[in-house]
Amino acid sequence: MIQFKEENETFSGPNNQEIDQTQNATSNAKRPRGRTPADKEHRSLKRLLRNRVSAQQARERKKVYVSDLESRANELQNNNDELEEKISTLMNENTMLRKMLINTRPKPDDHH
Repeated sequence: MIQFKEENETFSGPNNQEIDQTQNATSNAKRPRGRTPADKEHRSLKRLLRNRVSAQQARERKKVYVSDLESRANELQNNNDELEEKISTLMNENTMLRKMLINTRPKPDDHH
């Protein structure tokens, strides 16, 4: 034990042997600071596997999304085709009705 004296006070601290024993006890209780190569490899493989799974899930989500978009595009195209057909039919009907209206009006010659 090392002792220091300062103006009526005595300080006792551990000697070098006690310090070494304390450091050994605490260092054995703690985990090692660095990772072992096996730990690094294991963590790397786990991360790689998680990334692969995540990438596969993203590809599946994209496939579903694109499929939904294609279905929606087909529905809209069909709806557009129906509307264009209806427009054509109504325009033909409108033309026919205008001709009928012209034919039913009295002509200026008939009015006299």
